[in-house]
Amino acid sequence: MAQYKIIIADSNDSTRATLKSILMQNGYFVYETQDGSSTVRLARSLKPDLVIVDNNIIGINGFEIIKIFEEGRISPILFISNTIGKEFMEELREKCNFTYITRSLDRNSLIQIIDYIIYTSKKIAKMLDEIEQLKRTLESRKKIEKAKGLLMKVKNMSEDDAYKYMRKRSMDKGIPMEQIADAIIIMYS
Repeated sequence: MAQYKIIIADSNDSTRATLKSILMQNGYFVYETQDGSSTVRLARSLKPDLVIVDNNIIGINGFEIIKIFEEGRISPILFISNTIGKEFMEELREKCNFTYITRSLDRNSLIQIIDYIIYTSKKIAKMLDEIEQLKRTLESRKKIEKAKGLLMKVKNMSEDDAYKYMRKRSMDKGIPMEQIADAIIIMYS
């Protein structure tokens, strides 16, 4: 098993100690916080694989933690509570990297859920990164096509000649074709 980093965020010392013991016995690196603000600060600096948060933690409430973690793509969160209100459950269903459980789980089920959350969140993060890369590639390609079209129109070049012209300028200057395309678009638009 990989050495995953997990933050336990709970205001109750004995609950934190129990969870820490279970997690450390299963090979996780465990960090502890007692309030919402400390949890957010530690998670931003540590970039853990999972944050386990008591739904009633002191300071920043669960909804605020969700918003901060989602905007910053910090890490998945597992909320633990004795009971979870319907409103809170509805809010969590809309989120991608958050889930909740009640304290009544046994050790094995808890570990299975944690492993599943970490595995799934890593898979989702990889897909989101791939999507962002594809978006950047598509935008770059659009710029190159637009610049190529401008060269064809203004300089009366063929499509192949316009592309070769841009590629040669890119290679001569040692800069990406997207930057050459940006300059052409600015110059001829």
